[in-house]
Amino acid sequence: MLFYRLRRTRLPKIFLSNVVTFLIALSIGLLLASSSSISQAVYSVQSVKTASASTVGADGRSTFLTSICRGEDVLPAKALVHSIERSGTGAKINVLVLSSINEQDRAELISLGAVKVIDIASITPSGFDTTDRLNIYEHDMCAMSAIHAFALVDYNKVLYLRPDMLVRENIDNLFQYSPLAGTTDSAGAVDGSVLLVRPSIARYKRLLSARASAANGTTSSSLGFFSTEYSGFTPLEAIYNVQVIYDQLPYAESIFKNAKIYNYNGSLKAWDLFADNYKNWRDIYNEDMIFEWRQMEYSMNARLHPDAELEKWREERGSTHICRSYLDRKTNVLTRRDDKYTVLLATHSLRRQETLPFVARQLLRSQYVDKIFIIWHKEQTPVSLNIRRLIEEQHGRIVIIKQPMDTINNRFNPIPEIDTKGVLVVDDDVWTPQEDIDRAFEAWRLQEDSLVGFAPRADCKNDGDSIKYCFAQSYNPAKYSIILTKIMFMDSNFLFLWRCGISDSILKYVDDLINCEDIAMNFLTTGVSKKPSFHVYSESVYDFGLENGISTKPDHWKTRSTCTQHFVDVFHKNPLIQIKGSYAPFSKGDFQSTTWERFLDMYKEVEQGVQEWEME
Repeated sequence: MLFYRLRRTRLPKIFLSNVVTFLIALSIGLLLASSSSISQAVYSVQSVKTASASTVGADGRSTFLTSICRGEDVLPAKALVHSIERSGTGAKINVLVLSSINEQDRAELISLGAVKVIDIASITPSGFDTTDRLNIYEHDMCAMSAIHAFALVDYNKVLYLRPDMLVRENIDNLFQYSPLAGTTDSAGAVDGSVLLVRPSIARYKRLLSARASAANGTTSSSLGFFSTEYSGFTPLEAIYNVQVIYDQLPYAESIFKNAKIYNYNGSLKAWDLFADNYKNWRDIYNEDMIFEWRQMEYSMNARLHPDAELEKWREERGSTHICRSYLDRKTNVLTRRDDKYTVLLATHSLRRQETLPFVARQLLRSQYVDKIFIIWHKEQTPVSLNIRRLIEEQHGRIVIIKQPMDTINNRFNPIPEIDTKGVLVVDDDVWTPQEDIDRAFEAWRLQEDSLVGFAPRADCKNDGDSIKYCFAQSYNPAKYSIILTKIMFMDSNFLFLWRCGISDSILKYVDDLINCEDIAMNFLTTGVSKKPSFHVYSESVYDFGLENGISTKPDHWKTRSTCTQHFVDVFHKNPLIQIKGSYAPFSKGDFQSTTWERFLDMYKEVEQGVQEWEME
């Protein structure tokens, strides 16, 4: 019997209402399962004989089927088709299209393994006489695409899958089930995510009529009316419909390990990280699902749009090995503590080893610091004696992580040993008073979705519709949308999303430039969380690396403006949010007595200082 630690988290209401039935069935299934597998049925299913992938469906009379109902379905549908083809299926693959797609997308679906792209029409029942109600109905009909599987009478069996799913291994054995078989919701009703049917024109017409009647006065996407056509239904095992809500179950580790199909409905989608249709990204966040979809996309693009330079970079400096290592060794992200923070302290050269112990010792004086991970960018660089002694003194509170290559992306590598929600990312050449750092941590705990730091910047409008990178002071009054990452707090989950969630093409872009990773991180965190970056005021933030740093190059600002616009282009939107205001300490200062003449003299000195600063 398997026991897993219950994850400490607040369960969303939708989760509580949707999986009570599933929990009961899952518990029964686990009582029967062996300690090494959860591959037995979670639901009660009839016994089926599993055939080899080379024989099931190889007669040409079985087909997989998915649908493209809206423009946003095209990319995930391509990945789904590619995942089925890569599994070594012996069946055909067909794609239904409810909305128009261009010829290139059609050709790419065929190239990825589909035998045919079939146009279908939306069914509009009487009584939907307004545009809004019709749009709702057509959106609902997208979920009803499984009905059209009954029209494919050239096939003996059709296995329909939603377009936002991913096949992890060969599932041709499902063709051995007796139709109707499929996945269900928590109430046991057919949900249409995976559905095995036997085509029949007569049944197809009856189901369309039944659905049209049901649609009058309702927009429910339930396929419960299928029961009018079938006296028996075989529910499929949960491993054929693994969803993000299962991540909050005590058995989640086994469920995801043995998953046959990932269902991305209701999850944070790697192909649309900045989507606007969710309230709290943490409730729909699963690292395994995000990583596997991104890897499937890379495989798909290698076939459709080969890029030798990117492939070489991915092999030598990419993230795949980093992400796999992290996923194999990670702790439970839902139980990371929020009363302390982890420090990621990046170091680059022998010269900076002199200042590193000074920075580390100050950080260790804080009651909030859990551990310090020193990101050692150059693996060949020896560790100096004073740093080795410091590590020995701290008995495990300081850990050096040597990197196999020197890349600017290393500063945001996910680390499986991190036990805290919050991380302080800091360079070894930056110093600010520890009380200001801890105050920034307190500010971050009030808004954990934001980047919180000491150096604000902004995105400004350029000529035309483009944008550029600028000082916050460029606005009057000052506004900002970017926090520099030389010293700032962030949620540790964004480390994974940086290295394993966003496209490697973005990581290669900043790696080639050795610049702009901080701008891209602000795009990522704001785009996913819908929360702005936030500034904390400190009078004493010192940067020892400005003399010969990246920011001293003459084309620095031009490069960062180009970066900002580039990220808008590749993400297809600008998610940055401009705000005013800062988190500042209480001041005991009050009104100061002065004369008008003395005030004017002082004001002139301030104005002169500002003008000189702006000219620098």
